[in-house]
Amino acid sequence: MISISRIFIITTFFFGLSHANENILLEVKAEEEIVVVKKDGTKTIKYVGPESIVPGDIVRYRIFYHNLSQEIAESVVITNPIPKEMEYLSGSASGSGIIIFFSIDGAKTFKLPQNLVVTDKYGNQRIATAKEYTHIQWRFNKAMQPQAQDAVYYRAKLK
Repeated sequence: MISISRIFIITTFFFGLSHANENILLEVKAEEEIVVVKKDGTKTIKYVGPESIVPGDIVRYRIFYHNLSQEIAESVVITNPIPKEMEYLSGSASGSGIIIFFSIDGAKTFKLPQNLVVTDKYGNQRIATAKEYTHIQWRFNKAMQPQAQDAVYYRAKLK
């Protein structure tokens, strides 16, 4: 069992924002994903703030952003590590008006998933799998308006 607060601290400690405007507020919220089965057998997903999680549990990370200034923010980039204890779930990163890039080398380089190539010790190459991702980067494809606020997301599973 691992404390979710430990994962949260790891996530927020290395969390980054690239932009000249220092008036953009970022806040990370980690929530455990729970599947609820109703009496009729239908399933719904519920997100709760967990005290602890066990291997196989899924956590949704929501990164809220808010441009606190009265100025337009250009070229905003949010970069977030995937905690070492967690495995990114393929296709789960999202956000509005952004392009999502990933890193497999500890945030030295970022590429689209289809361009992340891993070379083994024999020189064979293959496309990286989602569990090899170390960081996620959300690049805004338009300016952030004054007072704009929203969130970007991703889900990960405890190893």
